[in-house]
Amino acid sequence: MIEYLDYDVAMKIFEDFKIDYMKPLFIGAMEKALHYSIDFETTIPKSLGLPPLEKRNQAEGVVVKPIKDFWIDSKKGKKRVIVKIKNSEFLETKSLQSKEDRVTWEKGKEKNRNQNFGELEMMKMEIQLLITENRLLSTISKVGAIEPLSSSKQSNRGKIEKILFKEVLDEAKQLFEADKLQNKELNDWLENEIKNLILEHQNSQ
Repeated sequence: MIEYLDYDVAMKIFEDFKIDYMKPLFIGAMEKALHYSIDFETTIPKSLGLPPLEKRNQAEGVVVKPIKDFWIDSKKGKKRVIVKIKNSEFLETKSLQSKEDRVTWEKGKEKNRNQNFGELEMMKMEIQLLITENRLLSTISKVGAIEPLSSSKQSNRGKIEKILFKEVLDEAKQLFEADKLQNKELNDWLENEIKNLILEHQNSQ
């Protein structure tokens, strides 16, 4: 198993050897850290000596973790305790935060159950929430922009499709058993949904 330094030890090493690192926004009780306000301007540009943007540069969120490394048991083995709290504007799943959204979603699920929708269709409903513009934008930020449809240059569309496909399936494993996701109809549907998402993104540019 990989061993990690406790963060207070790591910070001392960074300071001693003058290594740049992201200094904690808050150190204190875990309960307070989990309720840290994520409505603030990102501090990263300033830490890199960059000027502020003319418009608001919203922080994507915060990462909360213990100063002393801590592990828990999970279905996938030992996992480090690290919690990511994202601003809703950056969520890579469709948000059902409002009461109206949740009611509409539950009504849709109930309607499908009453119409005897099979398990596969119910799974598609859940997975659909994971196929989002924010997830696509996050992938593009890692591998580069997709060439315009009118461009004659080689597009990296295929690479982006593969990354999105894997990310969505990996997250879907938190909702469903892995063997249920190994379904050709489901996989073909997911590939098509991802292609449509990319096409919609390109058409909007």
